Amino acid sequence: MVLEKLKRYLDKPLWVNRIAYYLLIFILVLSGFAIVLIIFYKKIPDFSIINNTVFAQYNTTELRNMGFFDNERYLISALVQSLAATIALVVSLSLIAIQFAAESHSSRIIEFYKRNPDMWILMGIYIIVIFYGLALLKVIDIGVADINMEIAIYSAYFLGFFAFICLIPYIWNTLNLLKISTAIKWLEEDITREKILEALKDSEDIIEKDPVQPIIDIMNSAFERNDYETVRNGLKVIKKNTIAILENPLEENEEKIIHYIIQHIAEFGIYGASKKKEIFVRDIINSLYEIGFKTIENEHKYSFRKVATAMGEVGERAAKNELEITFDIVTKLTDLIKEAIQREEFESSAQTAVNELKDILIASAENKLGKTTLNVVKRLEELWTQAIEGNLKNFSTKVAETLGYIGIKAIKENFPTVASEAVRILKNKGTIALEYEDDMTASWTIEALGNIGAQAAKNNLDILLKIVEILNNTAINLPKRKFGDVTWIIVKALENIGIKAIEESAEEKVLEHIINILEYIGIESSKVELEYNLKEIGSRVESDIGDLEISKVGLVSGKVGEEANRVLGLFGAKMKESPTNKYENLISMILLSSMKITCEKK
Repeated sequence: MVLEKLKRYLDKPLWVNRIAYYLLIFILVLSGFAIVLIIFYKKIPDFSIINNTVFAQYNTTELRNMGFFDNERYLISALVQSLAATIALVVSLSLIAIQFAAESHSSRIIEFYKRNPDMWILMGIYIIVIFYGLALLKVIDIGVADINMEIAIYSAYFLGFFAFICLIPYIWNTLNLLKISTAIKWLEEDITREKILEALKDSEDIIEKDPVQPIIDIMNSAFERNDYETVRNGLKVIKKNTIAILENPLEENEEKIIHYIIQHIAEFGIYGASKKKEIFVRDIINSLYEIGFKTIENEHKYSFRKVATAMGEVGERAAKNELEITFDIVTKLTDLIKEAIQREEFESSAQTAVNELKDILIASAENKLGKTTLNVVKRLEELWTQAIEGNLKNFSTKVAETLGYIGIKAIKENFPTVASEAVRILKNKGTIALEYEDDMTASWTIEALGNIGAQAAKNNLDILLKIVEILNNTAINLPKRKFGDVTWIIVKALENIGIKAIEESAEEKVLEHIINILEYIGIESSKVELEYNLKEIGSRVESDIGDLEISKVGLVSGKVGEEANRVLGLFGAKMKESPTNKYENLISMILLSSMKITCEKK
């Protein structure tokens, strides 16, 4: 356990760690060298000139004059030249390796190697040994008597041996550094809150401070080579550091840190989807999902919105390229939204995420991904159910609006099953909204049904009749206290459907049914002069009323019966404009219905 911790410490590319690493090698080599000398001294007593009984009486100068140091001088000279040639070769090869890595992966690899202490320590060792050898040659030549030349020579041999031994760990470490995973691990240390803020602050300067971009560059290169492992490692590093940042409280201006990282991930995911590499896109989505879950857990609602947007962008591009992974993206995004709407403060951000689901559906429908399109509808139903249980009225209205849009798109793209499913959900949830006296959601639901019905008038009679029947049943089953305001919304929906049906020359039975509903609403409301109050409705709908059809006529008050009569008159005028007499019977029916409504007025 201790050795494992020591190994991890020494493997870290920091100056203190690496100096300790080479110092440990120095001690081991010195110990080995000393053991070898001791063995020689034991086996050969006269191995050293100092201990030789014949030559011990002479000093260093006399020994030099006798030629005893000629061999040593040649050996040391050869050693110095060998060291110089070796370090030149090592540095040249290291620079070539760095250039190759920079071209293959990222130009920021150069900065990575420049900060690597191994090469600088090795060069320092070689420079010291070379100059020590040169100095020793000079001393031998001039014959300094006070220096123990035997020990000095042994030291030169030892240092030369140590310098060559250092090449082994250096080459080993250099080969490890050439591994992309090692470069990613080192670059990981730069992904900190402080360095990202610094990069954002100096974004206008041409300074290489972006701590995420080098890893993205490596991932892009790996992507082109289908190097799945490297892409996954890069994602793991970015995800891990992002989650670590999210673990701590963020200042308001520091939310942009997460946005900045998410943008990088999203761009890579969009690129992967464009190239139809589903295996890469899947990892991107999983990473975004985990980050998104952490934003919810740590209450970073604006960062959650950014994550949802990123997943939506990747999902939309995947749908445009007809990737099956789009189905899983919808599922993951929905799971995040479910988690988010459990917290009241995330309701607005969750609505943004629903918009992303809608964009994915549009792309899916346009590219005939029927399974994914239906999945979006099913998931929206789950979200709406959860919203009702949590009394999230604003979120419920957003889902109702989205389902209305989905129904329209499904009919346009010839997905009647999807459109029917959207209508079914709107019917069921609209009924629940009325039971819970949620007028805002009920209004959105009725309007969404009206919009789908108007689109169905062009080419889907079954859905059109189904919607008209739903509006009819809603009006009939309304409690009296809700009759005024809600039936006014129904009248507007029927107006929308009826005008489009006349323009599309729909079958008479459809328009006849609509006229009967308007007649019923007009008569029932005129009996007691029921009024609708758009100001009251507007106060309930609050800021969201701007998207409602009712807002287009202004916040006014009026009588429901008169509004129903007005719509009947509009239908009659439209029918008279028809080039044929197709609707002649219906015009008479409209006149009769208007008379009945008028007669009921008190």
